[in-house]
Amino acid sequence: MTAARRALATVGPDGAVSIVAIAGLVGLTAAMGHTLAVRVDEPGPWLVAAGLAVLAALARVGILWDGRPRRLRRLAADTAAAMRVWAPFIVLYIVYRGLRPVFEAVPLTDAGPRLRAIDEAMLGVSPAWSLQHIASPWLTELMAYGYGTMFAMPLALFAVLHARRRLDLARPLALAMLIAFYGGMYCYLLVPARSPRLVYDFAVELRGAVGLYELSTLGWDAATRIPYDAFPSLHTAIAAIALAFAWRFGAIAWPSRPRAPGWLFLAHAALLWIATMYLRQHYFIDVVAGWALAWFAMRARGASY
Repeated sequence: MTAARRALATVGPDGAVSIVAIAGLVGLTAAMGHTLAVRVDEPGPWLVAAGLAVLAALARVGILWDGRPRRLRRLAADTAAAMRVWAPFIVLYIVYRGLRPVFEAVPLTDAGPRLRAIDEAMLGVSPAWSLQHIASPWLTELMAYGYGTMFAMPLALFAVLHARRRLDLARPLALAMLIAFYGGMYCYLLVPARSPRLVYDFAVELRGAVGLYELSTLGWDAATRIPYDAFPSLHTAIAAIALAFAWRFGAIAWPSRPRAPGWLFLAHAALLWIATMYLRQHYFIDVVAGWALAWFAMRARGASY
């Protein structure tokens, strides 16, 4: 075994992707005249880690009632194994947060007008504007729900696979998502664009019927660390990856109804894709780029296993 193969076996494909991607981001930000400074003393990433650990433990909590010995030790071991799958995402989140000072320090030209022009060349009008004519409070709430399922879909699939002791299948899902997220970060730096809702005034103001839209918007704004995060739509990419794996592993996730996970995820992914434009978070070309990024991440993931 060569030294390179030994190193890859040690860190795993996800570790190798993380190392290469972070090194590239360090070089790219340096070329832009800034330093990628990350901080590990902020609570955000560790709260995410704690949440993932709780989810992993809950997915296997049935161990406590199976009657076999060393149940707590087995639960701890299973939780640790699951956290190994998701540990690179904690690192990714720390790096993501470290990019914000770069965007604040480096003068950038918003590519949004060019993206809108591409939409208009393809469709005649960008969907963020055409969809405002059907806006209503209850439809806005439905779209806010759909937009918020970005993380829920892959996490739900992960929890089911973990509960069925198939972490071997969760690893390719995690790797594809990892590649997509890092790919999105590179695009944010190379094609900086803000969401249409932050750039333009619209004739119709969006408002929810019961406050879900307003609350979720505040949440997304608080969580967003990068102001230029429109191109590509990572919501689109992550939903597409989760959908692909739901179809692939439907028989494992739901043996009695193997097609049900795929159809369920398709309904949510389609709603999310429409919501990205209805809620004026993205241009249509951002969604197309998100699909392309998902395809690339799936292909690159396949080459890593």
